[in-house]
Amino acid sequence: MSKLPVFDKYFTREDTDYYLHLFTTNGLHPFVDPPSESFNAIFGNTQVDLQYVLRLPVEEFETAVALIGKAIEKAGLPQDYYLHDYNNEALYDILKDTKSWSRQDVAAAAIVLKQRNFPIDENKLLEQKQAIKQEQKTQNQISLPVLVLFYVVAPVGSVLAVFVGLVIYFIKDIDLDGQKDFVFTDRYRRHGLWISLIGVASVLAWLFKFNAL
Repeated sequence: MSKLPVFDKYFTREDTDYYLHLFTTNGLHPFVDPPSESFNAIFGNTQVDLQYVLRLPVEEFETAVALIGKAIEKAGLPQDYYLHDYNNEALYDILKDTKSWSRQDVAAAAIVLKQRNFPIDENKLLEQKQAIKQEQKTQNQISLPVLVLFYVVAPVGSVLAVFVGLVIYFIKDIDLDGQKDFVFTDRYRRHGLWISLIGVASVLAWLFKFNAL
């Protein structure tokens, strides 16, 4: 169960229990990790940044997001909720780039825009979100010295180079929408593939050489 993808993180037990109850009573299958702990080195064992990690099956992400929106809309946004001060463009930007915002703020932004009768083209919004995700993916970089190092060790029969190359090529991550996508851009994935292929060829060549002796 603990290997389910992370849906959200909460800093209070109250928030955790609220969403755990919301999802469970609506037929979802959440799982909460024991709270993570960090300690302040200056003050000894002082506990800081306590987090409760809530996980969900990836196919339940969309339903959970919808439930959060409905719950917030039903409860009503307070008049002094800070997103009321945002203009329509800023609120729409929240919907486009959800990575920088909590799920509650994203839901609240959609509710405020709905109250203002702001038209949202869902297909266009989806395209814009995908474009932002691709742009964010370019930030996942591998330094040139590291790439050069593995290109150097791959021809000498390094199994590690094969492994690293395959990780670069195949590794995926799950975004806030529950969508799986490659962590690295096609450029880095090609490097990973070449490093693996060179490594495999080298390992086979060394095995053949030793067997021939």
